[in-house]
Amino acid sequence: MVALTTGDKSGIDKLTQKDFSLAGTAHVLAISGLHVGIFSFLIYTIIGFLNNRKIKIVAFTSLLWLFVIFTGGQPSAIRAAIMATMAVYLIYYGKVPNPVNILLFTTILFIIIEPTMVYSISFQLSIFAISGIILLYKPFNILILKLLIRENLITRFVSSSFAISFAATIPTAFLTAYYFNTFSIIYPLANLLVLPLM
Repeated sequence: MVALTTGDKSGIDKLTQKDFSLAGTAHVLAISGLHVGIFSFLIYTIIGFLNNRKIKIVAFTSLLWLFVIFTGGQPSAIRAAIMATMAVYLIYYGKVPNPVNILLFTTILFIIIEPTMVYSISFQLSIFAISGIILLYKPFNILILKLLIRENLITRFVSSSFAISFAATIPTAFLTAYYFNTFSIIYPLANLLVLPLM
């Protein structure tokens, strides 16, 4: 629980960490865009009762960035926090956020502020994974739903889970193989179990 909420893996033995890595689910043990996304959704839901738009934005932004700082400010978490902050600002001011534009702006901002960030494995994996989710999730989800016999709540959940796993895995597969000398073929199936349980 400590690793899932703070990114501190010191209490997890090396064998368990290796098992997560071989299953392609090690990303849940490090604070990443996934964690920031979940935390953003929780904050956004909790502050929904506030009527004042400016107070909502300040509350959301403050809580989100406190979480990122508290968990160590990993590049992938910072990337996700910038994207979430921009999306919320756009939503609160009546605009429709374009995820591709937000991702490109965030990437350029990172490179301007810290050009060496392009060499960070965490940053590279984060950008590639979110790019895959933005560009590939919808086509994969539609394709998987067409292959299923009937559409209902369970098949939509399964389709969505597989689509996200495939969309994030395909762009990051070569990076993962290069940096970690491993590639998990059970990653999509393992994430069907790990992500909902997390």
